[in-house]
Amino acid sequence: MLIVGNPHSEINNAPEPFCGYGDPSLEYDATIGTLWLAYSWLNTQISDPGPPAVFDLGIRTRLARSDDNGASFTFVHSVDDMQMEAHLNTGVMGWSTYEVSTLV
Repeated sequence: MLIVGNPHSEINNAPEPFCGYGDPSLEYDATIGTLWLAYSWLNTQISDPGPPAVFDLGIRTRLARSDDNGASFTFVHSVDDMQMEAHLNTGVMGWSTYEVSTLV
C-alpha cells in the first residue's frame, strides 16, 4: 500500500532500514464521502548521535484520507511525535509515544 505524500525517513541520506505502516484504523464519513485512515508509522530513532550513534525503533500515529473509496490514500498529517524524556522513577532517558492508532 502506498500513502501519497507520506514523509520518507532517512538516515545519512539513505532510506532507513526499519520503516512501514501498521495498526490501520478506518472510518468513513458519509457526509463528505471521505474514508479516513489512522495508522502507526514505524521508523528508526537516533537516541544519541554518538559516535557511535545509538538507534532505537520508533512509532508514530499518522492520518491519511481517501476520496475514491479506498483506491488511494493521501497523507494528511502526523497526529503525535515521539519525545525523549526521563522516566519518572528512575530518571533513565527513553522515548514517549502512543503506539496504536484508533478512529472512532
